[in-house]
Formats: sequence, C-alpha cells, structure tokens
Amino acid sequence: NKAHYEDVMRLYSEGDRAALFLAEYEGEAIAGIIVLRFGRWSWYMYGASSNEQRNLMPNHLLQWNGIQWAKAHDCWYYNFRGIPDVLEEGQELWGVYVFKRGFGGYAMHSLITHDLVYQPLVYGAYRRLLDVKRWRDERQRVSQKSPLVIPH
Repeated sequence: NKAHYEDVMRLYSEGDRAALFLAEYEGEAIAGIIVLRFGRWSWYMYGASSNEQRNLMPNHLLQWNGIQWAKAHDCWYYNFRGIPDVLEEGQELWGVYVFKRGFGGYAMHSLITHDLVYQPLVYGAYRRLLDVKRWRDERQRVSQKSPLVIPH
C-alpha cells in the first residue's frame, strides 16, 4: 500500500535517515529501493523492480548508490536483510542470495523476526499454504537434480 511507504519516508526523513533511489530508463521508472539509517547502521528496507528492462540490472546500481549514501552518512554497516542459513542452488531464493553475496561483505546473525498475528485463523491458513509450497518446491528441486555418476 502506497501510504505505508509514504509514512516510512515521512517518519525517517527527519535527520536525513531515509533515502529513495529510483532507476529510470527512457523516462520510465524500472526499479527502486528505500534505504534507512540509524547511527552507524543502514538497512535496505524495501525494493521493487519491473520485469521489463531487467537485463539492464538496475538493482545493482541502486544498491551501489544506497551503499554510497550510507557511507556518506558515516554508516559502517549496510544490511541487505535476510539470507537463509542453508541454501542450495535451485532453491527459491538462490538468485537473491547470489545477488546479495555479490556485493562482498559477510553474513551476520542477529535476532530472528517474529510475526504479530492479528487474525489467527487467516494466519494459520497462510502458514499452512507456505508449508505446502515449500514442500512442493523442495520435491520439485530434488526431482530435478541429476543422479550421481561415479566413473569406474
């Protein structure tokens, strides 16, 4: 919802603690990110991109600009937020993981996040659907792996 992002920008803009970066191609926005900072820390909070012109890789440039903005504000850390503990090529978030790791840096463990549930029945159904999706994706991934061939 657009109002949420407007609220984030309004609330964090005091003290220049928020930045919105947009990538445009031929006058049209094709990707954007919001970066927040507090003290020595900065966070890549939100991002969106169009499937059109994806080959231009606007997200690489946007993240680089976010990192440069954070450095200009004396931040020591740029947090891409969230990589799985265990991930194998072919899994759902593999491309996101490779993208984030491509900037260098290191993984840092912090407190896990928790969901604040307002509607337990809806949330329960949502969690079950996620479990089914993960199960289905894992079965598909395993079935696509090549069998191990050991030469004699």
